[in-house]
Amino acid sequence: MIGVLAGLFRNQGLIILLNVYFNPIVNAAQTIGQQIYGVVNQLISNVYIASRPQITKYHSQRNDINMWRLIFLSGKIAYFLMLIIVIPLFICIDFILHKWLGNVPPYTSIICRLLLISLLIETFTNQLFGGFQATNRLKKVQSISSTILLLNIPVSYLILKFYTVVQLPYLVIIIISILYSCSIIYVARIDLCMSVRMFLRELFIPTFLVLITAPIIPVVVFLSIKEGWSSCVATILSSIVSVFICIWIFGITRCERNKLKTIIKRKLR
Repeated sequence: MIGVLAGLFRNQGLIILLNVYFNPIVNAAQTIGQQIYGVVNQLISNVYIASRPQITKYHSQRNDINMWRLIFLSGKIAYFLMLIIVIPLFICIDFILHKWLGNVPPYTSIICRLLLISLLIETFTNQLFGGFQATNRLKKVQSISSTILLLNIPVSYLILKFYTVVQLPYLVIIIISILYSCSIIYVARIDLCMSVRMFLRELFIPTFLVLITAPIIPVVVFLSIKEGWSSCVATILSSIVSVFICIWIFGITRCERNKLKTIIKRKLR
């Protein structure tokens, strides 16, 4: 509940700030960006929800090793699914907005991209809430992380008083998202005895490597074809292929790769 309220106040507070310092067109761009952010966030939240009962079961059985493995694995799967959506959306956002809206408000594409970056940052640690939920220790982490999220409003207000630039509040959101994720890792290490080394090895490093390598091919494809439906479709297809290739190379361990090979062979037979 605290986290939901913090997210609500952050969004509504930003709308108020934009109304104070900019014209209503910027607020329209914010609304569109928030809609896209919400849709993508909801899609990956379904992966979290599906894995939570098993995480709680492992904790009740005192099987903390498997609990953390499932937390990191489900977080990694959610991140990879998000990349399949976010990468082509990030690259083709101008074309998609033009076909969707026709008359696109100024700053909409940059706002959408900055909000997606903040989502990419926060998704690294969102599944750690499964561990807090299983151990019934949500109060502390939600209090700290929610307080950090709410800092976006006063910090943005102070900055806009001196520099009325539309992009600045969203850059603040990205910085706040980094602090938010770091706070969750810190509390998980203290309260849940989470191994930071295991978090980096099992979740952060594989997903980060896929994040920085998977967009290379789609960007090259997008730049090689004149903007239009053919460019958009080619970018989407190349994004899917690129993400899967990068997952196979960087995103999964040798053991996971062997299990996948076994499953694929079994299905083919």
